[in-house]
Amino acid sequence: MKKAILASAVSAILLAGCGGGGGGDGFSVGADKSEDSPICATGLECQQLEVPASYINDDGSKVKVFYAIHKATDTNNRIGTLFVNFGGPGQEAQASLAWMVNAGLFDQAIVERFDIVALDPRGSGQSAYAKELKQCAVELANNVNACDEFNTKSAVNISTNTLVKDIDALRAHLGEEQISFLGYSYGTRVGSVYADLFPERIRALVLDSPMSPKRGNFVEMNLDNAKGYDVVASYRLGTPERKQALDQGVTSLFNNGAIYGNDGELDLVTGVNAIFALRTKDSEGYWDHQKAGVFELLDNGKVSLLNRLVASTNWYQADDQADAARTNAMFKSVVCADESTPLTFAEANTYEPDFAQASAVYGLRNFYSEANMCMNWVGERDPMATVTEMDAKLQQPVLILGGQYDPRTPYIWTEAMSESFASLTRLIRVENIVEHGFSYRGNRCIDNASTAYLLDPSSASNELVCDGSTLARSAGNTALKPHPVMLNQHF
Repeated sequence: MKKAILASAVSAILLAGCGGGGGGDGFSVGADKSEDSPICATGLECQQLEVPASYINDDGSKVKVFYAIHKATDTNNRIGTLFVNFGGPGQEAQASLAWMVNAGLFDQAIVERFDIVALDPRGSGQSAYAKELKQCAVELANNVNACDEFNTKSAVNISTNTLVKDIDALRAHLGEEQISFLGYSYGTRVGSVYADLFPERIRALVLDSPMSPKRGNFVEMNLDNAKGYDVVASYRLGTPERKQALDQGVTSLFNNGAIYGNDGELDLVTGVNAIFALRTKDSEGYWDHQKAGVFELLDNGKVSLLNRLVASTNWYQADDQADAARTNAMFKSVVCADESTPLTFAEANTYEPDFAQASAVYGLRNFYSEANMCMNWVGERDPMATVTEMDAKLQQPVLILGGQYDPRTPYIWTEAMSESFASLTRLIRVENIVEHGFSYRGNRCIDNASTAYLLDPSSASNELVCDGSTLARSAGNTALKPHPVMLNQHF
């Protein structure tokens, strides 16, 4: 019975438009994008680069990847190139870079002294495989196997290892001996793997909202996410009593399909949406909208206010639904192709008690709704190596930014990434906000330290604590300078 209820909870999340999805690039340049007719955003110089279709079995076949550069405005004091990846996997890069530069999000010194480079990862934007992925992703609504052919033939060619080698090919094409790299979220996985494979080519490395450098499959990643969501819920509820009441209420919701208050009933769909809102980013505004109703339920046992607030929640939907579908399909293709320790169904099922223990609120929901994503994987894999003992490879410090209450990449991943770089780690810990992605969003404590490091990697202090409460919060308010990572719906 419980599994049936939880399966219904999965459907509830999808009905609400809350599940992983989409976001698209969020920064359209006003026309359809394709590999065949590339479009370059204002202020950038764009080109296509031919690279091997496969680095594993290179038979001479080539594909094109699309990249853009915002040239340093102070050529006399130019430092070099700064590569930027905005996360995902699924997020494009070129249009997002244009948005950041044109909105003035980067500190002026960065724009003046670096050629800022954005490479659309294969499967996204205007690079190879984006068109094929979008076509099969749109068909997924009617055929759950629509992308199997793509994954069988091509997913291995859009893996993280492949992206890292494309970056190095672009570095060589640009004639740079070393690069600086700024990666957000999944971009931290890209940056850390690049540093592991090509340590001599790293001048500076900023890892903002790190993924774990050690998790070898999607099941383990989801287990960590459940733990992180629980940390966020405890922080937002404020008292152990509310958290205990929430745990008990969720148990009732999943066992009985409803929560019965003293003024009515909270049904499964409404309850699941409230649970989802509890662990969303501050910039999305869902928790602020529903908070009073959650407190009324937990403190006084009344459900009517929460019912009204959830019903009036304006859930985010991507403007470009086809590209949102592509983003989701690419996420699966890359994550599953990357797995270094894939699990069988039987092996994955042994994790169920761990998920239940990780969080009464999110554990089993994560286990039943998401953890099995790669269980029936049809494609080849290009396993990522564990990034560890990096202080034996690199010479210069690495700047790591982690949010204490990051709902996308939990702080335990920041700790794991810091451990991998050991004595080279220079840490910025961001407090007092439930958010994801921190640099160049208007917080001077964070931005000043990030810029100082990029200008001179030796200048960073070992640890800095920044109050994140002044970060730009509203993705829809241009006065607050929206940031690409705010619309990224995955890592």
